[in-house]
Amino acid sequence: MADTVSYTSCDRELDYVPYGASTQWRPTLTIDTPQVVPVRSNQTVAFSLSDLPADTFPGDVADATLSLTLTFEDGRGNTFGLTGERFVGTFDADAPLDLGSDTPFEFHEFQYADSGWYDFRPKQVEIGLLGDPQGSGSGFFSTYVCDQAVAPEPILQVAAYDPDADARLETRATTVRQGEGFDLRGYDFAAETLEDPDADIELRLGGLALAGVDADATGAFSEPVVVPEFAKPGGSVVLRGIDQTDQAQLTLRVVARKGVASVAPRAVATGRSATVRGSAFKPGERVRITLKTRRGAGVRVFRVQATVGPDGTFSKRVRLARAAKGGWKVDVAGPESYRKATASFRIR
Repeated sequence: MADTVSYTSCDRELDYVPYGASTQWRPTLTIDTPQVVPVRSNQTVAFSLSDLPADTFPGDVADATLSLTLTFEDGRGNTFGLTGERFVGTFDADAPLDLGSDTPFEFHEFQYADSGWYDFRPKQVEIGLLGDPQGSGSGFFSTYVCDQAVAPEPILQVAAYDPDADARLETRATTVRQGEGFDLRGYDFAAETLEDPDADIELRLGGLALAGVDADATGAFSEPVVVPEFAKPGGSVVLRGIDQTDQAQLTLRVVARKGVASVAPRAVATGRSATVRGSAFKPGERVRITLKTRRGAGVRVFRVQATVGPDGTFSKRVRLARAAKGGWKVDVAGPESYRKATASFRIR
């Protein structure tokens, strides 16, 4: 990968004594390294910058050795450096200085400690020239150091995966509700390649399939997941992520949504009929309807059932023969939707 980098605040030093500064340098930075790698494996990173302009260093140098150090931010709150060194021989200050454009520097045994994405965000460059000013017979050390702008953009991203780590799932949600979504993250599943990102991870909540998701090149994913509309509630419902080689699970509390119920009319003469209506239940299920009162002379409990329509609603007419006068409560329970609803009315 190659891109132009805008370095600022460039300072020159000669034997650690400042001798001048420039405000900006815009070289082309080139990095060559594998972009999908296993963690804790030795990698080689080749890097170079376009030529340093002439007259950056103060004078000619014999027996010169060039050192180049690039510092990067990794996008994870850390910095890391690449260093290279080579013998130049006679250095002509009036000519551009080759910083690896013809033969890149190489940094060997570079490792990534943990799985995840790593950025190469250019932060600083330090160019050192060590040698003997021609004819002086004395030592010479000069540096040219530049900083990158705040929040540099990455020139390259590397995906590190851990083939030996156990897959795992994470979510901030401890309680989830039927039909609602939550954010789920997975790590260290079978890693994708950048060229073929199509291996699915199957997500299952209890015995219900939720979705198929793709891991990225690090073996990770982050997805919004919707709980099935009529998932069975429980305090210890297992969510599993399963791919061709790995499996991970976590435990959630699943809560049922509430159904809706109403009675019309709200005041009914004893012996007449009332209509119980409901919504937000599972189409096709047979809901159980219980009408009851605590006191009064006459019948105190009626039990009936109704079939829920395709739109999740029902309507049931109930004749209240010999019903006790006073306040009544209606309880509706859906055995397949696991939802409940209540309403109230009076017998006069």
